[in-house]
Amino acid sequence: MGREYYSEWHDLMVKIEGPVVGSLSREFGRSWRKAGPLGDLAMLRRPRFFRAPAPVDGGYPLRMLRTDAAAGTEQVMKATLLGIRAARKRVWIENPYFADDDIAREVEAAARRGVDVRVILPAKGDSGIMDSGNLGTARGLIEAGAKVYRYPRMTHMKVILCDGWGQVGSANLDLLSLRINRELNLAFSDPGAVRELERKVFQPDFRASRQIRHEETKVPMAPIAEAVADQL
Repeated sequence: MGREYYSEWHDLMVKIEGPVVGSLSREFGRSWRKAGPLGDLAMLRRPRFFRAPAPVDGGYPLRMLRTDAAAGTEQVMKATLLGIRAARKRVWIENPYFADDDIAREVEAAARRGVDVRVILPAKGDSGIMDSGNLGTARGLIEAGAKVYRYPRMTHMKVILCDGWGQVGSANLDLLSLRINRELNLAFSDPGAVRELERKVFQPDFRASRQIRHEETKVPMAPIAEAVADQL
């Protein structure tokens, strides 16, 4: 684990128990074997062992969402678009890289129809290009009526709430995460879990962040940076 993820960046980790751990273990095993010296050839070998996870009491359903270009899977993208389109009360997002035009258009449309849209971005991330791209996205969101915030340091969280549906995981809101990289998110609609995400993540981060004014989104070379960010 990189030091920045553990202690320097604002990030989120979750502990998962129950049957879904079996699916998560298989996904991790595939990635781990593929990263070894045999590369893609390692996928021809089956794992040496796999222990089925024990059931747990008091749990709630989780849906695993994947991005995997090799398998033609864009579940994270499709589920996110559907969640935003279905929202009638709120769309709250915290993400370090918001550059996907399809997602941005749907979030803008939600704001125009009166949904409470709030987006938290890092004040200064680990990529100047992506920071400029974020500001380009923020400009369109603000013009549509959304509230966009700057977290005071690098936030690496990838979380979204659409009414009573939540999603957490590894996917950024950019081309790489939504269409190319292997990514994995977890989605849920349990009321207690949604309240927990609101209470422990969004409410504290709204308080810690500063709302961006429209004039702050006008930066030199913004169109070029935004065009480059769209490809990342």
